Amino acid sequence: MTIVIPRHAFRMGNVAVIMAPVVAAAQEAVEGMETSEDDRYDALTFTLGAAK
Repeated sequence: MTIVIPRHAFRMGNVAVIMAPVVAAAQEAVEGMETSEDDRYDALTFTLGAAK
């Protein structure tokens, strides 16, 4: 038996605008990995978030 769970619709109209801060944070963390422990820690989380 298959159970269908209704989901809300995701906004897809301005994906580039919505994702811009996420991508910028990931890029900033990757660029700062060599000199910042915080960026080294955050880089994986931010890039995975941008990829998802």
